[in-house]
Amino acid sequence: MPLFFFLSFLALPSTSSLLCKNSTDCQALLKFKQGITSDPDGHLQAWNETVSFCNWTGITCHQQLKNRVMAIELINMRLQGVISPYISNLSHLNTLSLQGNSFHGGIPAAIGELSELTFINLSE
Repeated sequence: MPLFFFLSFLALPSTSSLLCKNSTDCQALLKFKQGITSDPDGHLQAWNETVSFCNWTGITCHQQLKNRVMAIELINMRLQGVISPYISNLSHLNTLSLQGNSFHGGIPAAIGELSELTFINLSE
């Protein structure tokens, strides 16, 4: 019986995995990561479903609104790629700091829909 219980426990999906599948913010961050074509120092390696996205490098979540991203601060990380339009799904985002990286392409127009965004820095 104890072995069955242990094996049953291993078969259950992790809480963070379930959380990410049910979280618009987590999915938006994963889409953002897909737009990164170069991360030479591995800053975004922990951006996966085995770690709660509120603990990912450069991510700050709201203290009262559980699992809602309020800041992305990926400063001087030598990242390269494009800024995903899925970033506009982060409806509580108020800070977007991507300076010191090499993003190319346009700034997604959907960023203008982020009504709580008060600070943005995309300078190279």
